[in-house]
Amino acid sequence: MKKKMLVVMLSLTMAMVSTGCETPLLPGDPIIDIVMNNEKDEKASKEIDVAKEKEAAEAEPEKVTEVASTSTSKVEEKEDKKTSSSATAATTAEEKKDKEDKKEKEEKESKEKDKKAKTEEVDPLDEMPLEEARKYLLGSQNGNTYENKYFNLKFTLDDNYIIKSQSEIDETFTEDSPVQLAFSAVGPNLITISVIDLNTSVPIDPLDTSTIIVFSSSIIKSIENQGVTDIQSNFEATYFLNNIQNSLWVTGKYRSKTYYQRSLCTARSSYIILFECSTLIDKDSVDDLLGSIEPIK
Repeated sequence: MKKKMLVVMLSLTMAMVSTGCETPLLPGDPIIDIVMNNEKDEKASKEIDVAKEKEAAEAEPEKVTEVASTSTSKVEEKEDKKTSSSATAATTAEEKKDKEDKKEKEEKESKEKDKKAKTEEVDPLDEMPLEEARKYLLGSQNGNTYENKYFNLKFTLDDNYIIKSQSEIDETFTEDSPVQLAFSAVGPNLITISVIDLNTSVPIDPLDTSTIIVFSSSIIKSIENQGVTDIQSNFEATYFLNNIQNSLWVTGKYRSKTYYQRSLCTARSSYIILFECSTLIDKDSVDDLLGSIEPIK
């Protein structure tokens, strides 16, 4: 400020010298007014600058706060989306598990219902005289065709088989035996069908697909009695009569040839029908023959 005043005074002195004026300049003179107006303008300009700086300083915290608030909102929004996504995934997994549990429960109830229905069904044998019931239970044959309405199955052999006649089958009947021969034929394979009365034999569940296991020891013993040696046996799941049945598979040696036999059974009420099919040819011939047995309806 002092520097500017000196400049002004120097300017005034120079003006006086140049004009030859000896009288000092007083307020109201044009030159003095110009100088004073300039000083006012500079002062006002400074005040405006100071006010702007103050306003900017006051606005800066608000701007920082606004940016921080926006950033916080975005983070919160991101966390909300993450939480929502996790909740959705958890709900989906829970719904999937509920559906699987429901399906498993329904399947279990359906199986139990079927089992109960089979157990409680009316047995036609109960309404038949004893002799008629026995024939109905063992089935019948007509030429090369065997049919058993009680167990709902039938099959036909080709002309390469020698089939025991019905009278020959009847001769094997023993009234007090739990096992009765129902069918027998010899050809490329030997096939025998027996009916087992559980009322007079081992107490087992006729609806259990592992029933064949109960008879495995007696079956193997019978094979040994035929002169078969080096016997190997195991249980295999076999598709039979539109169901998966547990079967007994046996191999051995008979007079230098390989012996094959598959045994399986199905049941109704308190009776079991047992199929035993053996050959010295190959495994496929046994399975093909058993595969030809089909439901009547």
